[in-house]
Amino acid sequence: MLQPIKSASLSADWYKITRRDYILGGAVFSVIRGPVQSAFPTLPGPIIGIIGPYENLGKDVTSGLEFDAQARHDFSWIGTISFHGTWTHLIYYELCGLFAAAPGQCLNVAGTHGPSGISGNTGTPRDRAQAIVALDRGPYEAGFTLNYVSGYSLADPTTFNDGLGQPGGCRSAWYASCRVASFTDVDLFGHYDLTRKLQINAHILNVLDKDAPFDPEANYGVKNYSSNWAQQGAGRALLPGGHEVPVLIGPRANFHAPESATSKSMSRFAYNVRASRWRFSQTPAPAGGGSPARRQRRSRSVLPR
Repeated sequence: MLQPIKSASLSADWYKITRRDYILGGAVFSVIRGPVQSAFPTLPGPIIGIIGPYENLGKDVTSGLEFDAQARHDFSWIGTISFHGTWTHLIYYELCGLFAAAPGQCLNVAGTHGPSGISGNTGTPRDRAQAIVALDRGPYEAGFTLNYVSGYSLADPTTFNDGLGQPGGCRSAWYASCRVASFTDVDLFGHYDLTRKLQINAHILNVLDKDAPFDPEANYGVKNYSSNWAQQGAGRALLPGGHEVPVLIGPRANFHAPESATSKSMSRFAYNVRASRWRFSQTPAPAGGGSPARRQRRSRSVLPR
């Protein structure tokens, strides 16, 4: 981590995570048949059940880089401007001895649509980035968030779909590009403190109304776009709301637009009782000074992806 000046910092991390005894079901099946039917005496009885118990198999290995940059500066004539940028790069994500991999063989699914057999066939993009710029002036704060997810191939090595021009081709062989495009969207946010404890806020998601990239495999072809990586691309959405700002540990009140109005999950907030502050479970709060209440407001500025 580097902090050349008090109001700015840079950090970089490399990680490698290995998980052994991956939990999978149905690697070995037991077929249960009923009695032979008199109409088909030469055929075995009909299948009435298949048992595929869970097993601990193989391992997966993930390696990547994470970068973080934060800065803030107080301009007396306008307020405090802050910046927080993050970038995550997946070097590889290997599944060893799993799915189509032979014992001891590892398949790298980074940047592909694999492993399609788990997690709703969401794909594994290599890069994700986010940049937050905010202006904090007295009782109000406003800004924008730029979100980016890299594109990925429609290949899946775990099902022998090795990519365009390769044996097995793509999971959607009819889609000639064999690739899902990257997705970038911009969100606006703002809030105003009516009192020391009551705040109103509003978010405009996907303010440019950019369409999500076409993904014929996402969620097993249900939506034709990824609700994991490009949900904002379903359309521009306005999320008004407000809540009581906790100063001490105690009761709180929230109100938001109904979920049906936006088709977005409204389970946005988590309350950290130990720290006695609001936080987001996925979006880190920018560093910097200011009062605890102001840091609370800053941590609420951006909706998690």
